[in-house]
Amino acid sequence: MARSDVPDYLHDETHITGGPSRDHGRCVLVFPNSYEAGMSSLSVQTLYSALSVRGVTCERCFRPPERPFGTVRSFETGTLLGGFDFVLVTSSFELDWLNLPAMLEAGGVPPLRSERTEIHPMVIAGGPAVTCNPEPLADLVDACWIGEIEPLLDPLAALLRDAASREEVEEGLRALSVPADGATGRAGVYLPHLPEHAPERADERTRVRRLFAEDVSAFSTESAIITPHTTFANRFLIEISRGCRRTCKFCLARGIYHPFRARPPQMLLERIDQALPHTDRVGLVGTSTACWSEGRTCRSLRCALRA
Repeated sequence: MARSDVPDYLHDETHITGGPSRDHGRCVLVFPNSYEAGMSSLSVQTLYSALSVRGVTCERCFRPPERPFGTVRSFETGTLLGGFDFVLVTSSFELDWLNLPAMLEAGGVPPLRSERTEIHPMVIAGGPAVTCNPEPLADLVDACWIGEIEPLLDPLAALLRDAASREEVEEGLRALSVPADGATGRAGVYLPHLPEHAPERADERTRVRRLFAEDVSAFSTESAIITPHTTFANRFLIEISRGCRRTCKFCLARGIYHPFRARPPQMLLERIDQALPHTDRVGLVGTSTACWSEGRTCRSLRCALRA
């Protein structure tokens, strides 16, 4: 019997872009922190939606509240992590990585890459913390995504959806990481098991450059699910810009999100209109919202929203 003091998270969710696909390439999107923290993250929201609309079966998994962890299962169907083809980890904070080995083990997936075989899912990690420094995860994951996912989202989704074997996936990821000019990494995919990516090669290792989208108006980064069980309860979040015009050396966000890119007001208003039937609360997200739209403030957009 369900406990009356435990929120019914699934029942309380409102899907704006539809539920998960039930097509191919079974993936579980793991956020190694609580449901409340994970569903406040636009990384979780947009990746879940983007893969689902591209025909990839994508479920979610969050850190269980009890410690030590019992069994770790997917949010939608209660499937053990080991029952999926891919475990996709998105992380914004390094301290969350402390939960990852225990979550994998409790989900039926050996934490160390060297202990996994072809019967286990591949573990692919990404997110701001991974882009900053993927090396602490090198023994745990099969691949790290460095930078933003949108420029290669279509070929990655096709790979997850259509690959017939683990070897085919590994070859596909390796193709995505092949140097474009024969000298430096094309960008995006760090494969710790490859000899050319091995840390012990030091300066001789193949460089993997940070991947970034040149035109953020080609896609929208926004809430796919609205829920009361987050810090931003029942609020539609939308990213209005990415990066920052300032060059502060101490700022991680400036380092991993530059250059500064802004979305046009009309695009934002059109996306917000799609959410208004579900909520009248809107949150504008950006590293430096005061720099939005060619140095102007958000005043014009706020006025349009009030209207």
